[in-house]
Amino acid sequence: MKHPTGQPLTVYYDGQCPLCTREVKFYQRLDRKRAIRWHDVSQDLGDLACDAVTQKEALDRIHAREADGTIVTGAEAFVAIWRRLPGFNAVAPVAGTRPALGMLERGYAWFAPRRHKISRWLAARAQHTA
Repeated sequence: MKHPTGQPLTVYYDGQCPLCTREVKFYQRLDRKRAIRWHDVSQDLGDLACDAVTQKEALDRIHAREADGTIVTGAEAFVAIWRRLPGFNAVAPVAGTRPALGMLERGYAWFAPRRHKISRWLAARAQHTA
């Protein structure tokens, strides 16, 4: 099934990840034009099948569907998000260049499989300092 063009960017994120959820809430506050549709794939598969993305793939790595139906993942998905947000939209053209995108992707590839562990570590650290 094809998605109609002109739809806002759809971002599939892991709502079970505290860091991910916190970042999404931050982005949602900035997204006053509602240019991004956020979809928590830990709760609902929604239209993942239409995009040929499995729940495991979406939980392992952030995915986004552009208005034209193109799927982007990882650092490219973040650049797609930033293009639509005030403040970040000035950074997105630089972040989307091949050298910057390569560095961002390496950082994301390191972070993504560790994000739940990092979330637990941060929560435990916050309890010790409180």
